[in-house]
Amino acid sequence: MGELFLIYMAKVSGVLLLFYGIYQVFLNRETFYKHNRQFLIGGIFGSFVLPLIQIPRYIEISPIAFNAVSINTAPLGESTAAAFLDVPQILMLVYLIGLTYFLGQFFGQLINLFSEYASGKISRENGLTYVQLAQGKKPFSFFNTIFFTPNGYTSQELNTILLHEEAHCRQWHSLDVILGRIVAIFLWFNPISWLYQRSISQNLEFMADEAASSEDALKTYQYTLLKVSGVPVAPALTNTFYNSLIKKRIVMLQQSKSQKRNMLKYALILPALAFFMFSFNTKEIYITKPDANQEVQISDGKSIEITIDSKTTNAELEEIKKDLAEKGVDFSYTAVRNEDGEIIDLELQVSADEEGKSISGSSSFSNDGKPIDPVTMMIDKDKATM
Repeated sequence: MGELFLIYMAKVSGVLLLFYGIYQVFLNRETFYKHNRQFLIGGIFGSFVLPLIQIPRYIEISPIAFNAVSINTAPLGESTAAAFLDVPQILMLVYLIGLTYFLGQFFGQLINLFSEYASGKISRENGLTYVQLAQGKKPFSFFNTIFFTPNGYTSQELNTILLHEEAHCRQWHSLDVILGRIVAIFLWFNPISWLYQRSISQNLEFMADEAASSEDALKTYQYTLLKVSGVPVAPALTNTFYNSLIKKRIVMLQQSKSQKRNMLKYALILPALAFFMFSFNTKEIYITKPDANQEVQISDGKSIEITIDSKTTNAELEEIKKDLAEKGVDFSYTAVRNEDGEIIDLELQVSADEEGKSISGSSSFSNDGKPIDPVTMMIDKDKATM
């Protein structure tokens, strides 16, 4: 179970890398801020959903037929001892330790944020909550609450700051920030997840800058950005008027609007995802085809087909045994499994009597300690063959 989870998280990281790469190379400098927001959020959901979808790849295998013959591909013996170090379990333990640490940090930041709220002077207007803080703190917002200090700013500068934070609130940017942080926490081992979160926050700042600025007051807006840059940092998990990307925000404010044909760049993610799905997310499904020389008739009521693979459970083997008993076939088996419950050694014995004809056979399968390949056995009681 732990190994499957680690593989899943590795695939999630792979898809997230594809979205991040396309965004950084082709979309980062475009002014399609709303579409970039949708692309980045879509990348998060795609990263966690696409690895769960498997593309079937059908492989034909011929059934194994035998007539009262014992076929021993490898002797059955004691199952090998478990490795001294179970690497998947160790990695899982390390992952859970890191997850616990970052979750604790996340909740600590939430507590700090609520502490700021409780210590401020609160007022409400136009569906938004305003919390006036002590001097020396950056303005920031969290959902529909704006934290600010009026000291040290002119009325025009304060109005500019509040317009920016109101844009964050009206457009629900805190949802994106929280979602990005949660992804970074669950993929804490992957540096791309933290860079992805940063890209989300950066794009949200571009959106708020665009909504709050105007051509007539563009210089004043840029000056206010620089002025606030000298104030101490705002709490984590918030949208803040100032962040470390001031230079790029000023550049993007002066950037000409991107041409609509550049929106075709979003389609570049499709071949990248197709490559990922067909390279890492296919599932082999084995289907049997009767040997022409055997002339097996499955529908004549006397021919029986049995298929067993490494993931066949003991309960399923017992069900096969019960079904064959109802058809007059005595079926017994010995299965040796690894720690993941997969069959690594299998021995089968089958016998039946039909109209005075007695048939029996046995076979054993082994794969050097690895899960066995699918095994298909045909029983034709009418011809007394197996």
